[in-house]
Amino acid sequence: MTQPILGKPVDERTSSLGLPLPSLDNMQEDDVPRLRDALARLDALLAALQTGKAGAADLTALAAELRGALGLKAGSADLTALASELRTALGLKAAAKDLQDLAAELRAALGLKADASAVVKSWAGKKGDVAPVFADLGGRPNSLTGYGIQNFRADEGLAENVNLASIVTSGIYRYNTAADNPLGVLYSPLLVFRSVDTCAQMVVDYLSGSMFVRSGVVLNGVLVDATTRAGPATWRRVAYQNDRAVVTTGVMDLSLSTRFILGVNGTVALSFANVPPGAVSVVLEIHYAAGSFSLPAGSLWANGRVPEIAAGKRHLFYFEKCIAGNTAGWYVSAITGYVA
Repeated sequence: MTQPILGKPVDERTSSLGLPLPSLDNMQEDDVPRLRDALARLDALLAALQTGKAGAADLTALAAELRGALGLKAGSADLTALASELRTALGLKAAAKDLQDLAAELRAALGLKADASAVVKSWAGKKGDVAPVFADLGGRPNSLTGYGIQNFRADEGLAENVNLASIVTSGIYRYNTAADNPLGVLYSPLLVFRSVDTCAQMVVDYLSGSMFVRSGVVLNGVLVDATTRAGPATWRRVAYQNDRAVVTTGVMDLSLSTRFILGVNGTVALSFANVPPGAVSVVLEIHYAAGSFSLPAGSLWANGRVPEIAAGKRHLFYFEKCIAGNTAGWYVSAITGYVA
């Protein structure tokens, strides 16, 4: 026999009601409260069954409601036949002798009030509307709407070229193409977080795993910039400490990363794609074997001085998007001459 431990009883239970069972492996201090709990629950159940019996007239009305609400055949000639149908449809125990017992089972199983005429009323208060109750998931709703939740969406596909700024109900969505998605990011999930008039959106690129966020306020059903109260909020790419390095042949797609690797053994023209608004920093590691390469349009070296880029070495190039003054383009610096 297992050595008993006070406060950690063997928790065996009955198969139907889940009532606690005593065990020889348990200490008396643990099992007595468990047995008291089981007896109290049995007492409450018996009292509910004794007071929950309904009259024949009520049960006849209940039978008609249940047939219509659950889509059962209307040809059931008597309550016994209906009870059999209900047991099969709802997976209830076969020991229910008549619809009185079955009605009591239904009330207890569904948490409905004891009034027989109200057994098939939904929480929305519409008599006979039990589609959310008896849905496809083992007698439970198969949607959030079925639970009466109207302010959250889940697993919803959006129309093509959707304006994402108009998606302001909290939820999880999926878009293919959009009018205002993060640049270059398609066929990806969209998460929306809404609290009163403030709202945030998050897109995770299905291909690269890059994350983009934006936030603002909701005006006239559209997410707008919180400062200006006009125009769409700006998407920003979330930077990671371990942001992946993308191998490129020259084009640096900023929807994928801000760190790139390039091998030069010929002629290469560098450029940027899907450049987001605002400040952007990019790191490019070049393994320069031979040949030549040109920097992206608008690249400016400090004081116009180009450092020595020796062949057979690795070099780190840092690009900072120009955001001051009238300068348009990229400030460039480099640390050169690493062993290849």
